[in-house]
Amino acid sequence: MTKHPLRILAGKKARAHIAQHGLQASDIRAIPAAAGGPKGLLLNPLDQYLFGDWLPQTTHPIHLVGASVGAWRMACAASSKPVVALREMARLYSEEQRYARKATRADIDAVCQRILQQLTTQFDGSIFEQNRYALHLLTVRGIGALSHPERGHALGFGKAVVANLLARRHLGRSLERVVFHHGQPLHFLPPSEAVFQSFDLLPTRNLSLTPANLQPVLAASGAIPLLISPQPTIHGAPAGPYWDGGVSDYHIHWPWPCLGGLTLYPHFAPYIVPGWLDKMLKHRRARGDWLDNTVLLCPSDAFIRSLPNGKIPDRKDFTHYGLDWRGREAAWNGAMGQAQALADAFAAFAVKPDMQRVEALN
Repeated sequence: MTKHPLRILAGKKARAHIAQHGLQASDIRAIPAAAGGPKGLLLNPLDQYLFGDWLPQTTHPIHLVGASVGAWRMACAASSKPVVALREMARLYSEEQRYARKATRADIDAVCQRILQQLTTQFDGSIFEQNRYALHLLTVRGIGALSHPERGHALGFGKAVVANLLARRHLGRSLERVVFHHGQPLHFLPPSEAVFQSFDLLPTRNLSLTPANLQPVLAASGAIPLLISPQPTIHGAPAGPYWDGGVSDYHIHWPWPCLGGLTLYPHFAPYIVPGWLDKMLKHRRARGDWLDNTVLLCPSDAFIRSLPNGKIPDRKDFTHYGLDWRGREAAWNGAMGQAQALADAFAAFAVKPDMQRVEALN
């Protein structure tokens, strides 16, 4: 095992706070959870520790914000038995995705629906019975060329890619961010259901998350464009189609400092990319004041090299392993087993912070 499996990066205000006061569960005001498919599995042991052991030391409100697999993680975290739900999510995600050599979109849709049906039974409505965690699940809704639920999606996303290259705000010509929330709203999001030009100039709606729309919202938040079918309708929301929240908010770069306290970000990368279409645009990586109060946790390069195949689990594994489902599952389970080291490293740091371990996040 590598000496330091976990990297800890902090914005300037977060770094100063840790140096003076340490890092306490009571400091945390928000936890973002990125899109990224199987990459989120590597964070499962850390999630279990945070929501099962560390954060229950306090009872103050915390905002949980997730896109795609991050939405699934945060829904589990907000349930009454977060460790059980998170563990089951990892199992289902790994073991239920057994596809034929030439899986169709309908095949993938059916598997995702089956996973969510089984996963949401873990919640027992407890998400809506608690007021500790304010839950915010992210989707995007097609408008303009992407407004039709059944046709023109390839061309529509092509236009969105070109528009995004010009400037991120132009993504709003094709998509609007739709946040479904339960509990305390985020004051920098729209105060009503009306569409609103948000903090980053993307059109945004802020709607209620309810037991009637939880499963469709989770399905939409993980609906990868052109691979998984969008949700045509969601109860309590305008007509769709609705897709993966990671399209607008891949790593969720939001103005966290206005919440006060610290934002704790368990992540699989040492940087933050605003939207999925910005992945290849290194100049779009997050910088500036919005990072000031963020503490980002991610695996070290040496730790990643120690994982099966020398990398974090990702969607390319479906192609790499093909019909060797057990081989893929073994690799993913092996990575999650090793990732207990990330949870252990964070627990040790929280007890006795070592500022020499804290890197600048800027």
